Amino acid sequence: MKDIGEGFSSTISSTKLGAQKRIVIAQTVIAEVSVDPDVVDMQEGPDRQEKSTTRSGNFRTDENIAYVMDRNKGKLYSVYRQARRKNPGLKGRIVFDITILPSGKVSRAVIKSSELNNSKLESRLLARVKRFDFGVRDGEPITVTFPVEFLPS
Repeated sequence: MKDIGEGFSSTISSTKLGAQKRIVIAQTVIAEVSVDPDVVDMQEGPDRQEKSTTRSGNFRTDENIAYVMDRNKGKLYSVYRQARRKNPGLKGRIVFDITILPSGKVSRAVIKSSELNNSKLESRLLARVKRFDFGVRDGEPITVTFPVEFLPS
């Protein structure tokens, strides 16, 4: 326990979950919440608007998409870190528009906006996103907007 001021203290701890436990938790979250598959906006922050409805079936949910993107962020950051070796000050936000087929494959991915100002990095990130697999779900193809912030660590 660390004393951080008069009358205040802080306890910091962490728990490591194995891969199987993370999958079980993610599947539980995905199964509990359904979102309208026609409009999914994955914007982060206070401006985010959720469009939730109760649905039955195996529709692609907001949580499912976020889970897959989070699971694959390491691949995107790996590409980013390689580019930072040549340009240490490289940072910024990139926003992808991604169309996902019911098969889970990405049929279309484009960069909606980018602050990176590095076309080679942007094309490599886009190529990586196009290889993501979102898993099979019933329904129609869905297009989502997903931002990723790249900051030097």
